[in-house]
Amino acid sequence: MDTAKSRPPLSPSAFTRKHLARMSITELKQAVIGLTTSELAEISAFIAEQEANRWDKQIDTDFSPNGRLRSVLDEVLEDARTGNTRDLP
Repeated sequence: MDTAKSRPPLSPSAFTRKHLARMSITELKQAVIGLTTSELAEISAFIAEQEANRWDKQIDTDFSPNGRLRSVLDEVLEDARTGNTRDLP
């Protein structure tokens, strides 16, 4: 149960690069330690969402027409199109 005084809800804008750039990793860690349980859950969800967004962007970049993995994708698609596949055990 949260025992800290009620604080306004966190928002993504509170965690913009502008604000975080002023804090060291150590300061960020200390700030997280001071969060209430609900605030920690909220920031955890926010960070997970940011990680997922970055991962999605990286996948899109890697498999884009000029991406570093596009040739692999093209090969896999060609194998699937020609039936050059096998069932997994």
